[in-house]
Amino acid sequence: MLPQILIIEDEKDWKDLFQDVLHDMGVTVESVSTTQDALTSIKENQYDLIIHDLCLGYDEFNGICRKFLCDLNRMAPEIPIIATTAKELLPEEIFHLRDHGVIEYYNKLTMKQEQFQRRIELVLENLRLPREENKQLALSRKKAYGQYLEALQREPKLKGATDEEIYNWIVKHHDETDELLQFPTWRRYVSEARAYYDTRKHNKRHYRNHGRSIVCRDQI
Repeated sequence: MLPQILIIEDEKDWKDLFQDVLHDMGVTVESVSTTQDALTSIKENQYDLIIHDLCLGYDEFNGICRKFLCDLNRMAPEIPIIATTAKELLPEEIFHLRDHGVIEYYNKLTMKQEQFQRRIELVLENLRLPREENKQLALSRKKAYGQYLEALQREPKLKGATDEEIYNWIVKHHDETDELLQFPTWRRYVSEARAYYDTRKHNKRHYRNHGRSIVCRDQI
């Protein structure tokens, strides 16, 4: 399946430019002009990357723009965002981008098309390999955690038991056709899954941190 990219841009010239660049790269492109259309499209589709004009018709990166970026990140925290703007951003505004899912930032007035295209190629390549690895890891983790929950459901006496005790119970009672990991790996996956679901339970917002710095104007 070809990578799918969503462009959020209200200026036709820039939208056309981004579309032309991305089509030449052989990716699937969809574009919207408003924040509402963007949120609707994200609900209905799966994207690999979002290219987002931060200001969308406003003269500055104001509270409305910030709120939309927060909404965007909250709705789809797994999708990386490349931000563009023709406005000058203050250092604290750039920090705000980093904290809300933006992995790259470009000033439209100074960006070079070739560099922009190369950045997108690198982002997609960096996403592709980890996604394939993480998909298999997520399946293994989900399976181990499912075995853990099933054991607790089938045997109430296991409530309060150690992971090793629960694992030993699973060894005795699980279907032999169902693969069971070695205990150290199984315990690690179960522990990671518990921490993940506990975090989701106690936090309403989940922002991602890619561990990568934003590309600033003087780096382009």
